[in-house]
Amino acid sequence: KSDVAANFGKPPVDDRSQNRGDDINITEEISLRDFIIGKQAHEIHYQKSSECLMCSGQGAAKVVNCPRCGATGKIVFRKKEKVCPKCHGSGHEMVGVCEICGGEGKIFKDCTFSFDITPGMTNLSVVGKGNDGFKGGPNGDLNIELNPIPDESRGLAAYMSNEGFPFISMSKQIHPEDFILGTNVDFDVYGRLFVVTVPPETYGFYYSQPVDDLLGTGVKAMVNIELAPEEPAEWLKKAYEGIRDARIAAKYSKKT
Repeated sequence: KSDVAANFGKPPVDDRSQNRGDDINITEEISLRDFIIGKQAHEIHYQKSSECLMCSGQGAAKVVNCPRCGATGKIVFRKKEKVCPKCHGSGHEMVGVCEICGGEGKIFKDCTFSFDITPGMTNLSVVGKGNDGFKGGPNGDLNIELNPIPDESRGLAAYMSNEGFPFISMSKQIHPEDFILGTNVDFDVYGRLFVVTVPPETYGFYYSQPVDDLLGTGVKAMVNIELAPEEPAEWLKKAYEGIRDARIAAKYSKKT
């Protein structure tokens, strides 16, 4: 078959894709407040590479015709045409090092990109904002991974679940009597109050509660209420355990 027949119906190959610029991957630390509530016009600063205009991406001080092949890229050896071993078929030879790019063939420039952080956002991919392509090739992409900083003062931190969705861990410690008698635990979520009710006679001095929508933000959360380790003394903890067991036993005796 001819080349035309063999390629009939197939899309043409874009050779420029081979000159595509590299992707840029950035990890950006953000506040937990911005992760939960969101933020408009968040700016990041990064560097990207572009083709050196002085040397046209060659990295050489100048480009001359190959003296071996006379700029044809081919030589005749034993009556057979072969690729020129000196210029590897390009027909040109690099001489010296470009003073602008130092032989790299590319230069770096500072860039700024602005985007909105929506509640629970973990990453963002922006087409064409990566390194510039060469010789007309397309630009690479800009991939941004957001890393929320834990807020220990509020007992808040961000994690990724085994199922792959982000959630907020909300942790506090309370005294044994609060587990026995029951209590309300308040969380300050950046000016918004979130209240968790720990029921009385909570077994094991531990209480957890999943939250599907934290204060209308759409972000999931998991509340973990634990026993304060430094107080009270061990004997007082056991005393409250006895109170709890007695109250549970009394409750069930009334039912029977």
